[in-house]
Amino acid sequence: MEAELLALVRSLAVNAPVTPYVGGDEGEQAAVNVAYWVLSKGQGRAIARVHALRAALERLDAGPTVYGVCLGCGDPINPRRLEVLPEAERCSTCQSEREREAERGARRASDEEE
Repeated sequence: MEAELLALVRSLAVNAPVTPYVGGDEGEQAAVNVAYWVLSKGQGRAIARVHALRAALERLDAGPTVYGVCLGCGDPINPRRLEVLPEAERCSTCQSEREREAERGARRASDEEE
């Protein structure tokens, strides 16, 4: 997990955001700025993953009673899930429920805006 974290941090350093393009015609400027926006969103996800991996390392250091234990239900997280997603804080069932709740909340907020 530490190697994955280091690789991600190195990737962020190499792909650091640049300032938006302000030359050329309007179409060219818009295209470059959209590309910049897309890259910055990807970098935001990478930074979030770095934080999640650091938190996982802290749980791992705390011992087997903390790392690999679901924050939702307290049951062990499937080892195959942890192999694929070492920063997982929840089992698949609890994570799915959390995502459904977030989606319902987003829909309610959207409905309230209308």
